[in-house]
Amino acid sequence: MSRARCTFADQLAELLDDGTGRIRPELVPLAKHLLAMNNSKSGLSWLRPSHRPARPPAVLLQELGRGEIELTYEAFQALQPWRAAAHLRELLMACGVLPVVDKQICTFERWVIVHLASVADPEHAQLVRRFVTWEVLPRLRARADRKPLTPAIRRDSPTASRAPTTADSPPWPREPPDWNAPTTTCHGNSPTSYVNHNLKGPFEDNWQFIDDIEVGAIVYKPCDEDRNFNINTELRAAVGTSDPKKTTSFGLPTRTQASE
Repeated sequence: MSRARCTFADQLAELLDDGTGRIRPELVPLAKHLLAMNNSKSGLSWLRPSHRPARPPAVLLQELGRGEIELTYEAFQALQPWRAAAHLRELLMACGVLPVVDKQICTFERWVIVHLASVADPEHAQLVRRFVTWEVLPRLRARADRKPLTPAIRRDSPTASRAPTTADSPPWPREPPDWNAPTTTCHGNSPTSYVNHNLKGPFEDNWQFIDDIEVGAIVYKPCDEDRNFNINTELRAAVGTSDPKKTTSFGLPTRTQASE
């Protein structure tokens, strides 16, 4: 065993000590996972970065060892500094100490915490929290069960892309409609939304995009009114490095399939 590896092992044992002179039993898999890394010097640098943050990973590990940080997914959500906390949580997931949660969901939930802290109106903050809990997160988790989420999916979720920071224009009604009123029997009607897809040229192939409209984008119209389902497609070709004086033409065969 190299000197750096021995030093790394000793420091991990000291930091993860639960007060009995041994590594906290629940954190033994984490210690083994960290010691399995190829470069122990990188591990030592990670414990105490040269830029000396207020709470380096070594401090977080020490608090974990003493039980000051609970071994739960939720405990890491508001932990600071958030980047070090997020990386440590990923390590705990990788070694089986914490259940695996999609990385984009972790990032989204932390964004929600920061966003709610900026909302001055408690009533509106409660609306946002409920909407995230009962509408946005279940859909993100369902998609993550099928395949890992991408940053684009996280950014395009209704709250992440459109939630206001004040109560002036909430993304859904403050109060439920009066269902006893004669004109409030409603059905869903999706308003116009915009989705962009970029194809980097040169490109010669078949292409297809599938776009999901989240439930948070739905508004309502009284019954007996026509529901319009329109799909407008626009294709733009950027000049790039080509000579704009030369003529370029292209064909655009399109096929639109819509269901209601």
